[in-house]
Amino acid sequence: KLVSVIINSYNGANFLRKSINSVLNQTYKNLEIILWDNASTDKTKKVLEEIKDPRLKVYFSKNFEKLYSAKNKAIKLSSGDYLAFLDVDDWWEENKLKTQIQDMINKNCDLSCSNYWIVNERKKIKYPAFRKDIISKNYFDYALKKYFIGMSTLIIKRDIYKSLDYGFDSSFEVIGDYDLVLRLLKKYQLYFSIEKLGFYRWHDNNLSNKKFRLNILELIRWKKKLSKDEKFFSSQNLIYIEDHLIYLMSLFLKKKKGKINLSL
Repeated sequence: KLVSVIINSYNGANFLRKSINSVLNQTYKNLEIILWDNASTDKTKKVLEEIKDPRLKVYFSKNFEKLYSAKNKAIKLSSGDYLAFLDVDDWWEENKLKTQIQDMINKNCDLSCSNYWIVNERKKIKYPAFRKDIISKNYFDYALKKYFIGMSTLIIKRDIYKSLDYGFDSSFEVIGDYDLVLRLLKKYQLYFSIEKLGFYRWHDNNLSNKKFRLNILELIRWKKKLSKDEKFFSSQNLIYIEDHLIYLMSLFLKKKKGKINLSL
């Protein structure tokens, strides 16, 4: 079945070749890349013109858009039975798609993710995101307690994505991936592979590093929004979320040396 790989890029010219080639060189060949360029101002267009493969389908946005609005538009342009996601600065092992899709078939699961390498560019080292397998009967609870899904390893069946009330929430700037995955885990079964099938490039420009305060504010808003459905969170779920928020606030407070303003 066809796999649609969604790549959103903004000024990612330095990373494009590595990420795109890691998809085109997959042992699983029936794929398309939907690359949505978000009005880049660097050499992105030149880099893309040099990659000659009909499976790469490039769309240039005329205006800059919020990340999750751009992701929704890219998905609408895709045709695959499966949706896979790759951040422009990450890349994959060549057997990534084949391994995960076969696992989904064998385990009769609707979505999957895997372990991955974290590549610290500053220290020139890499290490696994998880050293032990993650096994749970309730991945929704587990993810609230300790989030473990690397977005660049996620694969979703298209039909379950379409079954949601909405895809990515475009009002978010930081936690849109988290929101989507938790809503999926609430309804569908996940398979986690301990195999390290991707590479996450950790650097100072990562969105999560640059918008720490906004991350906290969006989590507060997310909790309030989904709590309107009284069946979505259990009392234990809410404790996990509150503990996580306290932890993030303490890190933020330490970083700001006691000066903190989290007013909405």
